[in-house]
Amino acid sequence: MPKGNDTVIKAVTFVDKKWPTSVPDGHVLLRSFVGRPGQEEIVNENDDVIVEHVIEGLSKMLKINGSPLWYDVERWQEAMPTYTVGHKHRVQQWREAVNGTYPYVLLAGASYDGVGLPDCVRQGTNAANQIVNQEKNNDKQ
Repeated sequence: MPKGNDTVIKAVTFVDKKWPTSVPDGHVLLRSFVGRPGQEEIVNENDDVIVEHVIEGLSKMLKINGSPLWYDVERWQEAMPTYTVGHKHRVQQWREAVNGTYPYVLLAGASYDGVGLPDCVRQGTNAANQIVNQEKNNDKQ
């Protein structure tokens, strides 16, 4: 969700678009994330309050008819890193420092170059390929 939006929602996934067979025909499944930076206190509210805020926010963006058939609130406080200004530069410095001492240790994961699952898979794949290429180059020498 763009900054400046007047909702506590920081992201929404249309699960039925990603996995159509997970939802009965004629229904949608929305997965909403709340607790934008500066609005983290929402996760301490009770489930009904959180759901009320989410429905209110979604209703401003989507044509919603009726109430949810069901909902489930999961709390993952401080589960996702929020990068600060200069993060990319610091990560590069860490990588250089680690590589200088431990050339076969690579930094990958949500703390470094993206918090989403696709980001983490990409980082892991890139790290594995980098190690394989290092080994191939060592074999040539």
